[in-house]
Amino acid sequence: MARTVDDRRANQLCAYYTHSDPIRDFMISRLALRDGLSILEPASGDGAFVDALVQTGLALNICCLDKNHAAIEELSQKYQTKIKTLCVDTILDSLAGIDGCLRKAGLPERFDRIVGNPPYGGWLNYETRATLKKAFPGFHVRETYSLFILRCLGLLAPNGILSFIVPDTFLTVGSHRPLRKLLAETTEILEIVTLPSKLFPGVAFGYANLCIISLRRPEKLPDPRHEIRLVPVSMSSELSAFARGDLDGCGSAVLQRSILQRVDLRIWTAPETQLESILDSAKLRLGDVAECKTGIYTGNNKRFIRAIDGSSVRGSYYLSLPECDLRSRELNDTERRYGIPNSPAWIPIVKGGSHRFVQNTSWAIDWSDLTISLYHSDGKARFQNSAFYFRKGIGVPMVTSHRINAFLTEGRVFDQSVVGIFPKDRTWLLALLVILNSPIATRLLKEGINSTANNSANYLKRLPLPFLSFSELRHLTAIGRLIVTKKRRGLSTESDEREAGELVAQFYQRVDFSTTQDAWSTPTGSDENAPISRLTPLESALPFGEIGRCAFQVSVSTVVTELSSGTGPSSR
Repeated sequence: MARTVDDRRANQLCAYYTHSDPIRDFMISRLALRDGLSILEPASGDGAFVDALVQTGLALNICCLDKNHAAIEELSQKYQTKIKTLCVDTILDSLAGIDGCLRKAGLPERFDRIVGNPPYGGWLNYETRATLKKAFPGFHVRETYSLFILRCLGLLAPNGILSFIVPDTFLTVGSHRPLRKLLAETTEILEIVTLPSKLFPGVAFGYANLCIISLRRPEKLPDPRHEIRLVPVSMSSELSAFARGDLDGCGSAVLQRSILQRVDLRIWTAPETQLESILDSAKLRLGDVAECKTGIYTGNNKRFIRAIDGSSVRGSYYLSLPECDLRSRELNDTERRYGIPNSPAWIPIVKGGSHRFVQNTSWAIDWSDLTISLYHSDGKARFQNSAFYFRKGIGVPMVTSHRINAFLTEGRVFDQSVVGIFPKDRTWLLALLVILNSPIATRLLKEGINSTANNSANYLKRLPLPFLSFSELRHLTAIGRLIVTKKRRGLSTESDEREAGELVAQFYQRVDFSTTQDAWSTPTGSDENAPISRLTPLESALPFGEIGRCAFQVSVSTVVTELSSGTGPSSR
């Protein structure tokens, strides 16, 4: 049932079975099992947890639910009378009450222990989403694992314990705020253990990290003194040691009721105060100073997109195009809107990739007038946000599981795999480029806003920006110009980028802004053709005040030599 690396077919059941002994054994260890307990596995699949429960040798009343009839039949035949099974939709079917499936099948309506690996990572059709929204008003329904948590809280007996392995997105993503509020107000979260998804062997899905959450349902309200234990692990061996009790002193603790005092009720899995402070106190976000837009989809990329000969494009899906066939001249307004009166007519387009600051032209799109008409008329194509095509901006790949990679679009068309970021003031372009490429911007996005691999426009809009004075904004602009210039000339920028990241982090960490005016609040009104910066690369290396001493410690002679000769050291 699981979608493996070698089998990427649509997984409508969203099922990733727990074929990891360390994960399974650790979760069983959190249940505090004893004879006579009733145990529910709400998405039993192929019975990985059932195996472990039966092997304990305890007298347990085990009940397995699953919507997959074949899986339930297989479990019934394998375990006979040792377990009870029921083929139901745990989320949508009525389980408890007079008319509930559990009572009709002679099964308990409340369970002492619930353990499982709920479905996640699949695509839900719009009809199913509409049904789920009615069933779970106010909650985020596109990630089914959260609905399993909600449903199973209602099936958990007083003082019962639940242990689930799920993606860690519900800990910080804004759409899961209602779920965090419910957990903090009605349960006692015993422990949250975070782990990389690679510990799930052979499975590929769009979540960088998972977590094992164990909680107890108190008889009344949570103890106001209750603390959550937060433990990050990176290897299976750590989980095994943890299950044995060898790592009982590791991790950190946070007072559960303090979560309710946070702006977005985020649950940090490390003692993190810096990011929390930035996210909660931010007065300005990327969406306030720039338009964030998704680009074109042709409806048939194999026909209308080409990989330019000599570019480092992986795979053989796309046909190649000789570079000489690429239109190099600037298009006029009519050609931009209606296309070039020849067929085909190839122009540069920006797609995703791990490019930072600069992306060379590796792709071309057919921009002939006949093809533009097809983009408009084809129901599969999306000629979206066309007013932003050919504008100078910043591109950020829509999907990445690690860090933000931002690059200049340089007046090219951008496709739907890229979020185009277009500052409302052109003089902010390179400063924003430096900020987006900084490690702290990645941490704010991935740890505080959205921990999935998806960098959609809506998530990027919420990225906080640091308070900057006019001189600091100019300095970041000069730094960006220096790095872009060196990138284009093939010079090393490793130390420059590192020091730029450290400088941006300093700007984010400040709290006293009483002596300076915020430059973001005062656009200069520059037009599309305004110069990016009036500072030269030589000027950008000159220090100014406290910030200058922390920034680029590069001698004027070295900068001049490198930029004039086109050569330089491989690293500083």
